[in-house]
Order: sequence, then structure tokens, then C-alpha cells
Amino acid sequence: MAPALLLDAALRLASLGYRVFPLTPGSKVPLPGSCGVHDATTDPNKIRMWWTEHPDANIGLACGDGLLALDVDPGAIAAYGAQEVAALELDWIDRPRSRTPRGGFHLFMRAPDGVTLRNSAGRLGAGLDLKTAGGYVVAPPSHVADAAKGIDGAYEWVEPLECPPEALPECPSWLAERLREIDGAQRLDIAGINDGLIPEGRRNDALASIAGHLRSIGLDAPAIAAALREVNAQRCSPPLEIREVHRIAASIARYEPRADLAAPSEPAFLQTAHQDPGPLPDGLLSVPGFIDELTDASLRDAPYPNRTMAFAGALALQALLAGRKVRDPGDNRTNLYVLALAHSSAGKDIPRKMNAAVLRAVGLSGCLAQQLASGEGVQDALAATPALLVQTDEIDTLLQSIRHAREARFESLMATLLTMYSSANSVYPMRRRANNPDPGVIDQPCLVVFGTAIPNHYYAALSERMLTNGLFARMLILEAGPRGAGQEPSIPEPPPRVLDTAAWWANFRPEPGNLTGEHPRP
Repeated sequence: MAPALLLDAALRLASLGYRVFPLTPGSKVPLPGSCGVHDATTDPNKIRMWWTEHPDANIGLACGDGLLALDVDPGAIAAYGAQEVAALELDWIDRPRSRTPRGGFHLFMRAPDGVTLRNSAGRLGAGLDLKTAGGYVVAPPSHVADAAKGIDGAYEWVEPLECPPEALPECPSWLAERLREIDGAQRLDIAGINDGLIPEGRRNDALASIAGHLRSIGLDAPAIAAALREVNAQRCSPPLEIREVHRIAASIARYEPRADLAAPSEPAFLQTAHQDPGPLPDGLLSVPGFIDELTDASLRDAPYPNRTMAFAGALALQALLAGRKVRDPGDNRTNLYVLALAHSSAGKDIPRKMNAAVLRAVGLSGCLAQQLASGEGVQDALAATPALLVQTDEIDTLLQSIRHAREARFESLMATLLTMYSSANSVYPMRRRANNPDPGVIDQPCLVVFGTAIPNHYYAALSERMLTNGLFARMLILEAGPRGAGQEPSIPEPPPRVLDTAAWWANFRPEPGNLTGEHPRP
């Protein structure tokens, strides 16, 4: 098939108001590394970019926003007989529909009013799948080849989509009535979900219903996802994959909460729904030279390469190496607090190990610490080593301790992090002790923090005080996307060029003199 046909078809659908996104060539699944249906758009520039990069990509047609699709699988013929299915298709004479490579068809219509629709497989009947918000179908002229399933053919229009979603034919009365029956049953089901297990085949519907209720009262995607994970773990039998749970939460969170149900005591900004922009594009996670080379080394050795995580680690190491040695015209220094958020098993330890290996190779192991135990401990460490890199995992646990501080050491830690950051271009007075009334100062302390955490745990650990006292504002927060494809890991080994550059920084002195280490002039 000529690639131009796929691009033209995608642009034509978008021009009518239908959201599209690219699928893996020859397949029905989204492109690896993409967000699938959540990427769907009508933006012609973005569509051209996708199909320029992947000219053979199939077309995913996102449902919802007025578009409802009924996917009639060949299994329906076995269940109801060829005549019944043929009669069903006759209901769609002159209505938009397409044929699938396996002999089924997709029927397109406008969603009925007053019905809460959810994606379902077989709920209408054997071989009848409903596609609505969060679901999608493959659009013609996409071609699918799957030898294992005996599929090799193209999707074809019988009656093409030639009108915008709002002008689609209405749902047939018999189908609308059936959908209302299912909607009523689903609403009744929610009352029983809390008291028993949710069996396979009903898990997606049940979690979507719960998510819909939580969204209606104003909860955002992270809060909904946290609640669904608990329900999934405790009541779904067997539990859905976490990735699917998060997909449900993200899909439902796209809708506006109900204003009449939102808690009136909430501040206005909490009642405003904001679309999650998602992870940073890889193109923004690049600094040519040392940082890129160290990032690539971490990606090479990680069991699950994650560019965001690798970039955050490399940025923190560069910040340490340049500490007390460079500044900009505004006298800003390189004391960064870098926080990388990623889910479990996303390879958070590889960048830390890579940084440790670099520092060990250039004789700077003394500049590395593993945790932030107390404010006094941080002060003592910086008094001995004025440029220090603290690499700590699960920093959310630390923030929780600070949030619920009942020990003075946690309270002093937050104060130390705040004041140490502001003292990077001046001096930090050491605390006085009974046996040391004149403890001196730390000259231009450079504290660099590379912390990692699980996203929902981190956001749950934040408090109003952290958000308003400046601690949050001092953090450079990078959130990674889903865990990438796995690969054979290897022992972290810094490339020679990375070691050469790190050694140069280790030996670099801004100006000559025997006081450079005591009072450097960057």
C-alpha cells in the first residue's frame, strides 16, 4: 500500500473532526513508546509529523466525543448465525461502516443521550464490542498481517465517514434501549463491588465506574489512579495489570468533574481540571557533550532504559563537578535539587551506580553521600566536603517524615535544605555548640541532590508547607513515562570520554593560589 494513502486517510478523518493516532505498521497496537489513544488528535501538523516518521503506520480512530463504534467480530456469526448478523448490518444501510480483514465490521453512530457508556467486550453479546471514550478502532485503509491469527488483509470502507461526529446517524432505538439496560445494571453493580470480588470480564467496567464517580467529585488522575490500584489489588480477581489501571484513570480524568458535586470548600484552583501534559519529550532531555554521553551510557547498561532517569542522574553529576567552580552573570550556582519520578522497576539505580563509578574513577568518592538523615548531618558533611552529591532513593519517605515531623532532626532538615540552597553563592554559618562557640562557616556550599521516587507516593507526601515555603520551588522535577522495553543489563561502566571529562573537572581550578579550595572565585 502506498504510504501516502494512509496519511491522506488520516488527514481526511481529522478534517472532519475525528481524532486519530498512529498504530504499529501491520498491527492493531499503538507505536512502541507512545501513549496510544491518549495521543489522538485532529492537528494536521502533528499527524503529518507522525506519518512522516512512520509512513507505513496504521490508523487508530479514537472513539468518544460523540463517536460510538460497534465492533462486530466474526465470533458473532458463530453465536447468532449468519442471517442474524446480516440483518444487523442491514440496519446500517447508508450508515457509516467498514469491513475488517477477518470478515467482521465496524458500525459508527452517535452516542445516545442520557446513557453513561463504557468500553466493553461481549457485554452486548458474544462478538459484540462497544468502543467509546478511551477506546479505538482501526480505520481503513490500514493493513494488518498476523500469521499466528491467520490475518492478512486491509480494512475497507463500505460506507465511509463523510460527516463530523455531531452529524452522525443516531444510535438505532433497539441498541439505545440495550445500552440503557446495561448502564442501569452497571450502576447497580457499583453498590455490590465494595462487598465482593470483581471477576474477570467485569474488572474494566467496574474500575471505570469507580473512576467516573471519583472524577465527578473533582479528583484528579493521580488520586483516581491511587484509589483504583487499591481496589484492583484487593477486589479484582485476578488483578489487572497496573498499566491498564493507569490507562483507565487517565482516560476518565480527561472529563470535567461535575460542578454540582465538587466540594464547595475546595479552593477554585483545585476545582479546575488541568490536562496532564505527560512526560517531557526526549528532545528536551539532551545537553550535547558530557551529559548526553553519560546519559547514553546509563541507557546502554540499564535493564529498562529510561531517558528521563538517565538524564536526571547525568545532570546531577555535572552539577557536582562544576560546583564552586562556575557561575553565571547573576551569580547563580550549580547546586541543583534534581528529583526523578518513575514507577517501580524502572531502573532508578543505574544512574546512581554510574555516577558513583565516575566519582570513584576520578578520586572524588568523598563527594558522594547516600542519604539525608538530618540537617546537622548535612551541615557536617558539607563542612568536610563543601561540594557534595547526595543520591537517595524513595525520597518520598523522607518527605513524609518531614511532613509529619515529630523529631527535631526532620524539622531541621527542611530548614537546612532551604538555607543551604540560598547560601551557595555566600557562606553558611555552622550551628553553635556548647563546646564550640565559634564553629565557623561553610564557604559557598554546593549541595546537589539526586532523588528518585514513585510519582503517586511523592505527590502524596507533599504538604501545603512544602509548596509554600520554597522547598518545592527549589526542586527540578522530571517525571518519567511508562517503563520501557527490557534489555540485557550490564555492569555500569563509564565510557573513557566521560572519565576524561570528569577528570578535567576534578582538576580544574578557577584561579591559581593556595586558597582556591577554601574560598574559590568561580
